[in-house]
Amino acid sequence: MGGIMEMAHFTLDEAQQYLGQIIIAQTDVDMGRTWVMAQDRGLVIGVDGGYTVCGELGYCLAVQFWPERESTRPTVLFVDKHLLHEYFSLRTEEQAASEAASSHCLRRGSTLALRGWGIPPHP
Repeated sequence: MGGIMEMAHFTLDEAQQYLGQIIIAQTDVDMGRTWVMAQDRGLVIGVDGGYTVCGELGYCLAVQFWPERESTRPTVLFVDKHLLHEYFSLRTEEQAASEAASSHCLRRGSTLALRGWGIPPHP
């Protein structure tokens, strides 16, 4: 069977619940123009919406992944409901708090990302 797989969109209310949440890749994921490797962490920094081919309004999550190297720029990927549930898991508030001191993602700009800024603070 071939063809294009329909994206599973979030409603606006569903998508907004994920803002500020950390997601972690459970396996290597080919996201089209880039790969997300297993255990990579991303921060949900926004919601993107549009109309489907059928004319329905749907939303996906804008997730910012921070690179391991300081000189590399972060990557923002758009994740629909299917991708989120198939390849990623959410960090609970307790897990996120315990990782806050060591998480590269949190140290390098989550405050700015949560406010809608996609640029890490300059050292």
